[in-house]
Amino acid sequence: PGVSVSILSPFASVAGLFTLFRLGFNLGPNKATIWGGILFFVFAMLGVVMLIVYRQTCIEFVHLGIGGSFVTSVIPFSIALLNAEYSRTGNSQGGDVEEGNAPSEST
Repeated sequence: PGVSVSILSPFASVAGLFTLFRLGFNLGPNKATIWGGILFFVFAMLGVVMLIVYRQTCIEFVHLGIGGSFVTSVIPFSIALLNAEYSRTGNSQGGDVEEGNAPSEST
């Protein structure tokens, strides 16, 4: 038991790092997306640390910290998504999404 946690945790941490950079730099970059990505990663890794504490101590109350940190990580994630910026460059069709003109589908 617990083998899957030790195998999958490194993959989850790498995925968390990719999510941090995706939120912070690809959807912004602005203060909300950068801090949202950082805080998402911090809270998610806090859940991993709490899982390690739980596995060492077997105190059931630690589940509050595990679940709470993962649920809390969604808050900065959502704030970062709400503050994502549209691309500043126009498309090849000349439509500008920021101005409300949807790009045309014609080729």
